[in-house]
Amino acid sequence: MNDLADSARRRHEQDTRSPQELVKAYLCDPDSHEAWYAVATLHFRGGQTEFDLAAELTQGPHAERRALGAHILGQLGVTEPTFVDESVDILLGLLDDESDDVVYATCVALGFRNEPRSIQPLLGLIHHANALVRWGVVSGLSGYEDENAIDGLIRLSGDENASVRDWATFGLGSQTCWDTPQLREALVSRIDDEDEMVRGEALVGLAARRDPRTVGFLQRELAGNVITGIALEAAASLADPALYPLLQELEEADNDSPIRNELRNALVACRPLDID
Repeated sequence: MNDLADSARRRHEQDTRSPQELVKAYLCDPDSHEAWYAVATLHFRGGQTEFDLAAELTQGPHAERRALGAHILGQLGVTEPTFVDESVDILLGLLDDESDDVVYATCVALGFRNEPRSIQPLLGLIHHANALVRWGVVSGLSGYEDENAIDGLIRLSGDENASVRDWATFGLGSQTCWDTPQLREALVSRIDDEDEMVRGEALVGLAARRDPRTVGFLQRELAGNVITGIALEAAASLADPALYPLLQELEEADNDSPIRNELRNALVACRPLDID
């Protein structure tokens, strides 16, 4: 366990509230930091009591409580997952819930559980009418080295919703080692996306795969009106000296840019060897 996770576990272990009190804290203000702190405490405890409580919540008449149950089941045990099979069994049954909020929470929870048998059921929701659910599907399918999951992300990378496209492109570009012509072409298809973050994620993915087209794509992106940190991250990853002149121009144009650190990293990475 890393130091950050160990510190978080100790902090949550000091919380003496009962599971029922933690649920109440969440329901009082679901969007607050305190609410998610309470859920995280249940995750870190991750025992039979927490599992039973979450399972009970998923079977209740109130959508908000069912969604909470799904959120709890998704990360019981955190770094040392508990009740994985039992949780996935329940979560799969929630994918056809009448509430989109519950379905969304379930998709995200399945993503945390990273259980391959959830891939096919998640694929059935790719064309769901609610963009939030489709975003949840992206979360559920990300992180797999599986052809079907990758195909699902490829399709979602062309979604009408920019946030869905963004996260699907991130999933393809940065959350898998998968490298096929189909995946690369999906990333290339996002190079002209109207959303700069989607374009940036595509560039990062292509740079990581050393695709020879990436230099030209980055030259065009870096010559544009809006330069993002993620595009500079892609430039640093590619580390191609052909990008150095453009990066120099950017540095000379604005030394106070909020992305100056990313720019400096890219300059260092792309600096030609024959420059002192």
